[in-house]
Amino acid sequence: MPAATAERSVKEKDKPAAIIRPVGDQIVVRRAESPDQTDGGIVLPQRAKDRDRPAKGIVFAVGRGYLQNGQIFPLEIERGDEVHFSEGYGGAQQIEVDGEEFVVLREGNVLAVVKRG
Repeated sequence: MPAATAERSVKEKDKPAAIIRPVGDQIVVRRAESPDQTDGGIVLPQRAKDRDRPAKGIVFAVGRGYLQNGQIFPLEIERGDEVHFSEGYGGAQQIEVDGEEFVVLREGNVLAVVKRG
């Protein structure tokens, strides 16, 4: 499977899996879940969880790279990387595919890649 394409299985038999292929220097991130409660044990209402969604997640798909002087340069970000990103001006765009939410952003809006282990 090319790096620019990621497939997601769908539970319905007759429906093919959706393919998300970001273009250029775009990446698709599956956002981390918001916690259900604080460290102190206070249960958060859905409204608070929606407002304070974390700006981090796992990279689901990456584009081919950015074009400069007629040459394509590959991205540093790879599928499966854990990333922290900026949601500021032009930072991130929410999309929904087959009922699942993703965030699409440019590689330049990634603040950090977290490597574990």
